[in-house]
Order: sequence, then structure tokens, then C-alpha cells
Amino acid sequence: MLPLPVQLTPPNLPHQEPVAASLLRHCVCLSLVWEKQCRSKDAATGSWCGKFGGVSCTGKGNMSKTQMQACDHHYKEDAFNQDAKANYVDKDTLYSRNVASLIYHWCNRSGQQELGQKFACKNVMFMNKVATGRILVNSSGIDHVAADAVVFQDGTQAPRCDCLVLCTGYRDVFPFLKGTIGDSGVPLSVPENNVRRLFKHVFHPQIGKSMAWIGFARPSTGGIPACAEMAARYFALLLANQRELPHDIAQRTAREGQLDERYYCLSPDVKTLVGYKDWMDSIAELIGCEVQLWRYVFQPKLFVRLCIGSLLPCQYRLRGPGRLKEATTTVLSLPVAATRWQSIVEARDTWRRHLRLKRLWPGDE
Repeated sequence: MLPLPVQLTPPNLPHQEPVAASLLRHCVCLSLVWEKQCRSKDAATGSWCGKFGGVSCTGKGNMSKTQMQACDHHYKEDAFNQDAKANYVDKDTLYSRNVASLIYHWCNRSGQQELGQKFACKNVMFMNKVATGRILVNSSGIDHVAADAVVFQDGTQAPRCDCLVLCTGYRDVFPFLKGTIGDSGVPLSVPENNVRRLFKHVFHPQIGKSMAWIGFARPSTGGIPACAEMAARYFALLLANQRELPHDIAQRTAREGQLDERYYCLSPDVKTLVGYKDWMDSIAELIGCEVQLWRYVFQPKLFVRLCIGSLLPCQYRLRGPGRLKEATTTVLSLPVAATRWQSIVEARDTWRRHLRLKRLWPGDE
């Protein structure tokens, strides 16, 4: 994870050179390092010869050679260099500061696309900043939060903090929320540790708009960031007193929670699940940015794409608070059906479903 003790020259691959150079400076391929001992071949001169990754090497004395096989695609063992594979020792070996030499071999069919990443959503590059002091670590825990600082349990303070990021993992529990809501005696927490007891998975019915759980609406199809953005837009409008929570928030929360439990009965442990289109439309109505197809009847290209195009979040930027001119251009760039007639027919059917029209005759759906 830390820089190698030697400077090495990357291979002559222009399109991969930046990644290759970084890989050589940071030994981040944790499972792709091998070591091989080269024994003396000539007792008189002490010279030796060997082959590493297809590269012939010679020298004198007994030397410990290290080979790193850097890759640029998904992990695939049969794509490894056979010489390195045959002399594989310990996949957890990073490197030794006593390394005499390092021979580099590039493979096109295994490994990770991004530097320092083993998964698409996390990497280890922050360790370099911790080691160099650019990130300060305090593991004592937070004692309390003052007006303009965070006080840790060891007495140290972090002044001028803009936000706290709480690493709760993938569990829908919030042990750091303690106390009660005012004088009501109701615990300051998610009811039953179930986000379905929150209005739209965001607002506690008894707390109101002063506190929001954003990011706990997980669509069965779609992405969490799009839902989180819509929740954040609504929360911002509430804080700006431009919108208000429904007066029957408790009843609506209970009703929607029961519907979610029935609909997602096959996934009882995943409490965050919502229907993407229904949830996004419901939040859009609260914001005032819902898609109203009748507004675009005389803009046929936009109308057709709103009816049968992809459900991009930018369609909720066409009107209302937070409207963006770029949203129209983005929607118009969407591909639709192969033929114009097919597009018209599908758009007509979507328009009728939008208006909740019944079938005009049997078989017409």
C-alpha cells in the first residue's frame, strides 16, 4: 500500500502507462506478487541465470527475485504468466525492503480496472494519506458535539467541522442516537429499527422536518443515489420553509409501510426496498417537479422519450424547484424504439396508462 523503495520504469505501453507507473510506485496488487530464488549455476564464477515473466536475467551471487504481475481487467488465474504461476509462493506478500530487483510483466486479461481498487465502491488509497499525516486518525470515539467543534473522548477537539460522516455499515441500526423526542418519552431512533416506519423512509412522524434519514430508500430496480437526491431536494425545501410535510404523515407512513411489507414479502430482511418509479413520483409530487405528460404533447420528440425512454432522474428536473435547462437535452438524447411507428404506438399506450384510461375494446391493451 505504501510506495516501493525503488523507482522503476513502466513498460512501453502508452495507453496504460499512467496506471502502470502508479502500480509500480504503489504495490497495490496484493495477490499478484511472487518471489523466486535463483541458485548459483557456476560454482567457479558464482554467476546465475533465470527467467522471470518471459524475461531472461543473469547476475552473480544468490539473489531473491520478486515478480509483480500487473493487470488491467477482471481477475482470471489462467491468464497469469506460467512461470510466475509455477513459482507462486504467498499471495499476501506485498514486497520486502530487501528486494534486490523487481521484474515487471504486463497481463491484459486479469486484475482491476482502477488503481487501488479491489471492488468498484471501495479502495485502499486513503492509507497513503494516513501514513503521510494528511488524514488524522482518532479512534477514541466522539464524546459530544459543540457549537463549532467535535470533542473526542480523549479530550482532543476538531474545530470548524462542516459535517459528520457516520460509518454505520450495511445495518439499519443507529446506536449513536440516544435520548427521547422532547418530553414525549419516545426514543430518538428509527422505530423498531425499521425504516418503513419513517415517512418515505426519510422522516420520523413524531420528529418532523428537523431530522432526515437520507439514503435508506433502496429501489428494487434503479439506484440509491437518485432516490437520495430526491429526498435531499425535498428536505432542503422543508428547511427553507418552501414546503411542508403532510398533515396526515403518521397515517400515510403506516399505510405505505404495510404495502411495502406485503409487496416485498419475499425479502423480509431488506427493509429499505421501495419501488423506484412509484417512490420517485411520490417524492416529486411533494416537491412539485413531477412529470406531467400533457405539458409535452406538442413537443413530440420529448413526449415520446418521456413515455418510453429510460427512467432517468433528470426527468424530475424539467420543471419545478431545481429545474435545469440541461435536463431537456439529456432526455432528448435517449434512444427509443427501432421504428417511428413502434415509438408512436408505445407512447400512445403509455399516455393512456398515465391517464388511467380503460381498454377501448377487448384485446386492446
